[in-house]
Amino acid sequence: MRGRVEAFKDEFGDPIGPLRVWIQGDNVPGLAMTRSFGDLVGASVGVSPIPEIKCTSIVIENLL
Repeated sequence: MRGRVEAFKDEFGDPIGPLRVWIQGDNVPGLAMTRSFGDLVGASVGVSPIPEIKCTSIVIENLL
């Protein structure tokens, strides 16, 4: 969707912090999330307000 996902980079080009959503070829908006409500710039590069939900069963065995 014309965007990129990568960490912010310091003056040496080394990644800092979490992955962020950026407009291709520009350093905005720099969202450190995968979904956003009402953000039109984020939406233009593929950030969706629709959550992805996964269910996982956890089995806990008696350790006694």
